[in-house]
Amino acid sequence: MKIFTLAIPVLALSALFALAPAKSDAAVRGVSLHVTSAAKVYTSGAALPVRAYFRNQAKLPLTFCQFRSAPEYTFLCRGTYGPHAAQVAPTAFGREAVRPWSSNGFSFTPIGLIAPGNSGDYRHLIPVGQYLDMTLPGRYLVRVTTKYGLRVGIPGPLWSTKREQMIFLVQDGDRSATQKRIARNVLVSQPLRVTVLAPYGKIPAAALGPPVKVVPRANATGIRVLLINADAKGPGPITIDAEYANYGRSRIKLRLTGNPFVDFRAIQVQGPSSLDRVRHVRAPKPHEVVTRVAVPAITAYGRWLAKHPVRGLKHKAYTLKPGMVYKYSEPINLSCMYDMTLAGVYRVRVELAHTHTWSPWTNVAVPQYY
Repeated sequence: MKIFTLAIPVLALSALFALAPAKSDAAVRGVSLHVTSAAKVYTSGAALPVRAYFRNQAKLPLTFCQFRSAPEYTFLCRGTYGPHAAQVAPTAFGREAVRPWSSNGFSFTPIGLIAPGNSGDYRHLIPVGQYLDMTLPGRYLVRVTTKYGLRVGIPGPLWSTKREQMIFLVQDGDRSATQKRIARNVLVSQPLRVTVLAPYGKIPAAALGPPVKVVPRANATGIRVLLINADAKGPGPITIDAEYANYGRSRIKLRLTGNPFVDFRAIQVQGPSSLDRVRHVRAPKPHEVVTRVAVPAITAYGRWLAKHPVRGLKHKAYTLKPGMVYKYSEPINLSCMYDMTLAGVYRVRVELAHTHTWSPWTNVAVPQYY
């Protein structure tokens, strides 16, 4: 297999924060971070969720709760790709997460106390694919780190009835008071092996499903491509389904392979809308005008596809009857080609190959954790 390398500077957390006092180092010694994954093989564009758990072999209890009623915590991820251990580039979300002022974390319910000698789960999955561009098919080694370090202190009365010292993870809202004391106590997990597969490894037996009757629209003629069932949930890739509708009065013949990279000449994504540049207009009534539409970055796999288009697939002939709609068999994998890791509303459209037929723009809402 040909190896494609990516190179970025390794995040140096020690450059962000000064070193912690030796006394604190000794008190938190024995606390370690470990990660596991329900699956070791994912499709390109997936979120690649992993679960974190902490082992506490120190002499003090470990807790996430400190001085706040709504704890937020951000993990960081770093990975290597291929046998040459090339550094994996961060996504748009990953670049935001490493900034000291960023609140690009996830609000989680505290795990309570982990007594000395015990272990505890973080209880929520960490989407590694939202931090790192792991879209290129191949093998990866992934490590998860805590964005901030550990401290020893006395939690507030909201979380502890005992006024005793505990070890706690520094969170985003507490960094201003502790940023000079935590670098040495950042936790790094063991490496986790993950394999990423290319999408559409198996071509379906038929590119189109059975037809369903529709009522032709009076102002539409010929073939139309419609996008439906946008899916931005769960750990899988962000996908959208396509339908072909014949609004004409005669049969239409198409040649399709069943691979969206071949059957659609272009797949365009814009957004998220929160990054659009707008201008406020007062007359004739107050409204906003978009002056520049945001466009997500192309992923590593998207760039590879541009240089190595899919070739050699056999086409099959399909006949679309008048007044009928046909569902395309394969969901279109959007997140393997476009960096859609930032939350927001994206707009998608596709162009049917061998024609100049575009689908209407369709919205895909991506939550903060998909």
